[in-house]
Amino acid sequence: MNIKKYKKNIIFFIIIGMAIIFRLYNIETDEVMTDEGNYAMRAIGWNDFMQSGTLTTPWNWYANQDKLPFWTLLSFNDHPPMHFFFIWLSTHIFGVHLWAVRLPSVIFGIGTIVLVFLILKKFQFKLGAYCAAVFLAVLPWHIYITRQAIQESGVMFFLALTFYLIVIAQTCPEKIKNLLWILSGASLGAGIMTKYSMVVIFPVIFYWAIKKKWFKQKYFYYFISAIFLMVFPVIIYNYNVYILRHHFDLQLSRFFGMDTSIDWPASKQQLWQGGLDLFIKYYSRLFFWISAFGMITLYAGLLFIIKDFVSYKSEMKTKMGELGNDIYIMSFGMVLVASVFISLTLTDSGRSSIIIPFITLSFGLCAEIFYRKKNTFLLSIVIISIVTLGVTSLGDRIGKVLVPKNISYSFFREPLGFVAWENWQKENLHITDSPIHFTSLSDWLNHYEKIINGNKTPIIVYDQKMQWWATNWYFYRHSFYSDPLPMIEANNLIALLLQKRFSLEGKEVYYIQSQNNARDAYAQNDAFSKKFEEITQNTVNKNNIDPIIIKNYKNKIFMLVWRYTWEAGEL
Repeated sequence: MNIKKYKKNIIFFIIIGMAIIFRLYNIETDEVMTDEGNYAMRAIGWNDFMQSGTLTTPWNWYANQDKLPFWTLLSFNDHPPMHFFFIWLSTHIFGVHLWAVRLPSVIFGIGTIVLVFLILKKFQFKLGAYCAAVFLAVLPWHIYITRQAIQESGVMFFLALTFYLIVIAQTCPEKIKNLLWILSGASLGAGIMTKYSMVVIFPVIFYWAIKKKWFKQKYFYYFISAIFLMVFPVIIYNYNVYILRHHFDLQLSRFFGMDTSIDWPASKQQLWQGGLDLFIKYYSRLFFWISAFGMITLYAGLLFIIKDFVSYKSEMKTKMGELGNDIYIMSFGMVLVASVFISLTLTDSGRSSIIIPFITLSFGLCAEIFYRKKNTFLLSIVIISIVTLGVTSLGDRIGKVLVPKNISYSFFREPLGFVAWENWQKENLHITDSPIHFTSLSDWLNHYEKIINGNKTPIIVYDQKMQWWATNWYFYRHSFYSDPLPMIEANNLIALLLQKRFSLEGKEVYYIQSQNNARDAYAQNDAFSKKFEEITQNTVNKNNIDPIIIKNYKNKIFMLVWRYTWEAGEL
């Protein structure tokens, strides 16, 4: 290996090392504030149950059966199964920890950086490859997404992987061409099995299939077959859901405008809730999400590209022949396609983050243009944008805003206080979780009955007014996987007691009562929860019991823990 190549490799590994640090540092102390808790709660044991009567699943539909039909294990009621699978795999290898739940997203995030680098290198854009890699490594938006157990990190990875495999499949030796096309299709299918938003790639695939006449080649049908085989489990799942419930899973039902009120009356969100009027608004958000300097880089590079195409000359020709123009499709072309798709659906920073790989390719392409045109001023803008993003990300990790938000947006979220609860319960309750799979709702209830009646351990009860996003991880998960220390929501406990499934007489109870900072914006007690709070209040008043106070990092009261013994005749 020559010295020049060795130095380049060192630079690349420094970039990857920096990306890993930004994504792993204190990853377990970031509070759960998104859907990741809901995904993790179900994925750990492959138990698709929301503990809700308004967001039902096959567990509710087959409530009286001891074992669910096999097809119910092929997917989940609201999303395809690949994201859940990787959480399941990680927690089975490393244990039920928040860092283990988030680890697959981190790996996909690092993988996306590598793939963007390799794509640009394949097009002979060497400087652009390094600029794109470091841009993505320090981009606060991407770091924010890849530190959470949400699907978008996986979707971004499979989008980049599919493009990379298609590129090398078109230029590889004939003897491995079929294999690479199969792998390309498998990658695209895996993306769909992660989240349906992967379909954003379809317009480009259709365009290439017609322009390059792929449909005349047998390998294209290997590609299509691989996609079909990958998504086949979801097809089987949705076929059975439709036969049973007259609609598809939640996301496909939204896409096709199906009536799901029979199963999901609480789900009011529509897929096609945007419009092209949001297109400009979305770009105004991007201006801050990738920094003002990052957006200036993209606009300047795009102007150079348009100028070259208008004058029928381009200084960006590569050694890839006709494949050279594909980089424009994969970068700026996909930014446009993804922007339209996002504007028509959901423009929040989470679900719209699938655009990030295409922005990154565009950024690397622009850096290469400025370098080849010897435009030192615009190259300095590239450097300033990377430094700005890096400083912003550093601030996010230490919990401080170091760059004005009108230049680069900070994705730091102040913790509410659930980490304080987590630390308290680890010190005082010592709750541990095991990734248990239950065959049905009946099986889970029997398990609960067994550990409550068969152990002298306390029972942990929490109120239903907790902030929903966080509750999924910090409480709901224990109701599935803590053994032998049972945890349950107050209203569910009263319901099961009225069914006489078990008795709490003489049992020690910990009631976790939320205070204002811990509560959901729409929190209300139902009749059963009110009954439990009434029982708790009467008991602690009669016995002069004071609560244990848990405070958040601002030293405000966050939760009260009431510890008492359940007395006979409480109900």
